[in-house]
Amino acid sequence: MKLDNRPKKLLVKDVGSDGVQAVRDWYETGGQIDAVETLENGDVVVTFRTRAAAEQVTFAPPPLLLRCIRN
Repeated sequence: MKLDNRPKKLLVKDVGSDGVQAVRDWYETGGQIDAVETLENGDVVVTFRTRAAAEQVTFAPPPLLLRCIRN
């Protein structure tokens, strides 16, 4: 058994309340989203069903600055 430490979550910085739906729409195109959570500071955490899905979107040209976070 191997431990897989690749992230399943992406942190999208400085989205604000008006951009949450745009983030959701962007990442739902792949159909692999588990959750979209808005943080108090305006950032959004997108959780994917699989690590492979999370990795795949990190190579797509993002509309916003992304940073991987560990779960």
